[in-house]
Amino acid sequence: MQHISQILSQLPFPLFQSTQAQDRTSHLLMRQELNKNPVEQYAEEEFPFGSITALANAAEVSYGTVHKTIQGLYSKIPVKLAEHMAMNSEYSIEEWQKLYSLWVKKELEILKNDIIQGKFEAFALFVPAKKIAEYYVDFSAWREALSYSQVDFCKTFLLHQGIINKYELGQMKNLPISLVQRLRFLDKDTAYINAIEDLPIRKK
Repeated sequence: MQHISQILSQLPFPLFQSTQAQDRTSHLLMRQELNKNPVEQYAEEEFPFGSITALANAAEVSYGTVHKTIQGLYSKIPVKLAEHMAMNSEYSIEEWQKLYSLWVKKELEILKNDIIQGKFEAFALFVPAKKIAEYYVDFSAWREALSYSQVDFCKTFLLHQGIINKYELGQMKNLPISLVQRLRFLDKDTAYINAIEDLPIRKK
């Protein structure tokens, strides 16, 4: 496990907090296994066998909402789920969200390293922006080059499948913001992202 000072240096919030705030942050981080989604860890601590169903029922959300949060498919913990976690722990909604954001970042860093080391077939990410339209006839062809299954693509890049599916059906005008954020995290520039957005949508 990382030293607490290393963990704090990665946090997406200011380090210059009051002593009390720093103590709370340190306490929160030390109780978390940062290689595990904090929602998953909360479920394991609060419910028998880490039951997703039990957490969903307690928070009055669907099983799918909890499951997708544990997979990292949301940009943040859904409101009702975060409220339940805060109400039944000593930590605030903001603190749970910060830990979730940090976990997502770490997962994306793992993906980025796998791509760099060639553990993940990602040729489509290295095609020059001006050549994108030559290699891929539409957005779906580009996505399939990274993962033929839409489900697997979304799991790999921590994206909500419903949003990607909506885009592929032509029900969105612009490239999903979450996908743009993932591409930027993987060091893709504006020209590349624009080239992906310019790809036509496959007719069904």
